[in-house]
Amino acid sequence: MIIFLGAGASKPFGIPTMKEFVEEFEKELKGKDSNYRGTSDELRIYKNIRTNIQRLNVDVDLEALLSILDGRSQGVDPKKFGVMGAHYIDYIVRTLQPFDWSNAKKVSDRGYVLPPQMTPILSPNPTAKELSNKLRNFIKDRCTKVDTKKILEVYDRFFTALVDAIKINSLNISCQEDNMPYPAINIFTTNYDRCVEIYCKERGIKLERGFKYNKSKGKSILDTHIVNNAEFLNTSRSKDIGLFKLHGSIDWRKIGDDIVELFVPADQGDRTIDDEKIEREVMIYPGERKDTERDPFYYMFYFLKRELECKNICLVIGYSFRDGPINSIFFDAVKRNPKLKIILLDPNANEIVDKRLDLIKDNVTPIKGEFGNGKILEELPIGKMTIARKKKVEKFKKKHQLPAGIGDDISELIVVDQDGEKKKFKP
Repeated sequence: MIIFLGAGASKPFGIPTMKEFVEEFEKELKGKDSNYRGTSDELRIYKNIRTNIQRLNVDVDLEALLSILDGRSQGVDPKKFGVMGAHYIDYIVRTLQPFDWSNAKKVSDRGYVLPPQMTPILSPNPTAKELSNKLRNFIKDRCTKVDTKKILEVYDRFFTALVDAIKINSLNISCQEDNMPYPAINIFTTNYDRCVEIYCKERGIKLERGFKYNKSKGKSILDTHIVNNAEFLNTSRSKDIGLFKLHGSIDWRKIGDDIVELFVPADQGDRTIDDEKIEREVMIYPGERKDTERDPFYYMFYFLKRELECKNICLVIGYSFRDGPINSIFFDAVKRNPKLKIILLDPNANEIVDKRLDLIKDNVTPIKGEFGNGKILEELPIGKMTIARKKKVEKFKKKHQLPAGIGDDISELIVVDQDGEKKKFKP
């Protein structure tokens, strides 16, 4: 079994979802006392982009906004630009030349491919660049503002429920002592925040993230070779939790050839306490799909693929499946591992399955609900019997004083009472 966490998994702790990020950022841009207050030019560009996205019924979220801002910042040849088509097609229609919609091929619900004759090169826009940087800083800032008390409350409940479900169904997953109930399991996430790390630190749980202390350099360095072996991926290996951050983390920075953890704010060009220059942050922002092909992200995606192909259960929490590369990994995994059961917990679970997981819908069990809801956790069908079902059966057996030896896995029971009369019971 493995766990996959999306933005909805961090929402209970105060971190916005993809759509909510944009809504909050817009308020900050317009706020008089905001650290992210926008200039008149920035507000004009933002309004223009938002209007164009809405015109084509595309969600105004981080992926859409950042994709377009980066395109405007760098100057692009829009032959093929995914979600940015929502902005550029409108731009072409209104400002450059007449546009024949029949020549534009819609390749997905989030993008268009323009014919060769419709490929104007747009000049880099410095105002868009400033707005893009401002949005990135806002994302990092918000990912640090979490409710630690809520993290402990929700994850305590989650891991307790998970361990109970594992024991009820006799799944072959190592669990810890009663005073520290959590399974030795691998967690994959697209989130930048440190909610899982905070929980494990507060609860004294050993967390393997792939960092190894280098004596000669005097610091911990991300080493993908640590996790690129059977021992790490085997969940029965020890009492550890493995964490794979598919899109990077707010505390990862590139220094020279190394990726290190920095727990203090630091931007590109800043220097560390050892006078080392920080080259860049190590995060894949929405729309930066090309970065998945470089280290360490290439290996992180490979690990996910390998795990899905050898495990029977993947519990997905708060993920909308709007990332093409990740969707392809899940689709390929089901082909190679038909027994894979994907449990999707999300407020829009049924809609996500219908719109984006139709090819593997027979392998997906949608559960409508939010991660912070304790009762929902008891309903997760991790094995043959949910925790809620177990409690119901136990209550039923006690109420009717059923004889010893009656198993829990019962759907209908015929009991003969003391007068010899047969009675049918349904827990």
